[in-house]
Amino acid sequence: MQKQPNEALERVIALEAQIPVIQAQIVSLKTAFIKNDIGGEDYDGHRRDHLVRKQHEDALQSIKLETAKKVVWSLIVGACAFAALLFKSFFGL
Repeated sequence: MQKQPNEALERVIALEAQIPVIQAQIVSLKTAFIKNDIGGEDYDGHRRDHLVRKQHEDALQSIKLETAKKVVWSLIVGACAFAALLFKSFFGL
């Protein structure tokens, strides 16, 4: 029965040793956030920044898609015009 209290004590000591590491990680995480007008971390501003970046990415993706559609349609129309010219020259119309 002597073994259990030693194991519990060892676990507590191991956890206590991790406290400074956890505190350092918390400080590091807080540096990801800019300061707001009262000096605290601006969590809401950080969230809004992510939303704005997502909106910009979505808009850019939409522009890329529309551009690709126009290029494909232009190639199709060009190919049809070329085929019509070949047909006209081949049959002499």
